[in-house]
Amino acid sequence: MENKKRVKTGGRKINSINKSTAEIKNLLLHVLSVNIEAIQKDLDNMQGKDRVAALLKISSLVIPKPVDPVVLEVEDKSDTEFMRRMFPNRYT
Repeated sequence: MENKKRVKTGGRKINSINKSTAEIKNLLLHVLSVNIEAIQKDLDNMQGKDRVAALLKISSLVIPKPVDPVVLEVEDKSDTEFMRRMFPNRYT
């Protein structure tokens, strides 16, 4: 049995927003904004390191985590030329 690549016929298009994730983030932002006074009161009663930890946890739910840059190891000269043409500012 041959393993042939299937042609993608469905699913989200590249760079499109995941609607479920967007809805959850909006709901979370709404809950945070409605409860901002209570949250601030709780934060004010925390010790410094606990307050920072809580703020980092909350922010991680709303702000996307950074993506590690992709490091390419180029050994073949033709690959190097290709990379120079694709990314002229990076590979000079």
